[in-house]
Amino acid sequence: MIYLREINKTDISTLNKWRNDKEIIDTLGSVFRYINEETDLNWFENYMRTRTNNVRLAICTQGNDALVGVVNLTNIDWQNRNAEFSIMIGEKTSQGKGYGTEATTMMIKHCFENLNLHRLYLHVLDYNTKAIDMYKKVGFKEEGKLKQCIYKNNKYHDMLVMGLVQENN
Repeated sequence: MIYLREINKTDISTLNKWRNDKEIIDTLGSVFRYINEETDLNWFENYMRTRTNNVRLAICTQGNDALVGVVNLTNIDWQNRNAEFSIMIGEKTSQGKGYGTEATTMMIKHCFENLNLHRLYLHVLDYNTKAIDMYKKVGFKEEGKLKQCIYKNNKYHDMLVMGLVQENN
């Protein structure tokens, strides 16, 4: 169904479109703000300089190679073998088709089998039940709650902290 590849400069215009879509951003932990393409190009150049501690992969469909989302490992701590996980299916027509679950499963395998990480963690808005259910389905467990830490749409929201530990290592 999908495959993963590292993001590249040609993906920036699509990523910028998604990052400027308030409906998409409202499901994520980041605050909505308008971002011009030059800012995203600078963000990409910074990523290229910090690839040692970050992995940013495009989620593409098999057959037509369409970019439908991104899956990331950031803040990789090589000494303690953990990293922060995040995912976004930005192409709205591709949401709800299982691509997020498949990409998350692929990234977990990559983390534990190729990168020798031991633990992944993530933050998710408490009202994003679709994401929470998917994270639980692939093995993440709720570890805590950050009370009223995100301000969106004139209201404070809680963030759940979830983690996944490689049990046999």
